[in-house]
Amino acid sequence: MLVRQAYNFFSRYCSTYSRHSFPIVEYVERRQQLIEILGKKYENSVDKPAVFALLISRPKTFSAPDVPHSYRQCSHFRYLCGIDEPRVRILIGHSESASN
Repeated sequence: MLVRQAYNFFSRYCSTYSRHSFPIVEYVERRQQLIEILGKKYENSVDKPAVFALLISRPKTFSAPDVPHSYRQCSHFRYLCGIDEPRVRILIGHSESASN
């Protein structure tokens, strides 16, 4: 369910930002794996908290006040999202109670 919702969102809104030849489903699966890994920490917990991750892209940098460097996205952000734009924030997560 979470994968389908994320796929629908990113196929409508974020596909134009991706410069890679990977299908959008690949990025959705990568983000889902990240949340699953983070959630394993609380696997045996009585109160399973909601697990979220805030992904922040690298800002544009300048060598002088008016001279920008050529932009290069953080490789972790690009691996999880496929977006090469500065100043992008993506909140991903999964909650057991939200799926019920």
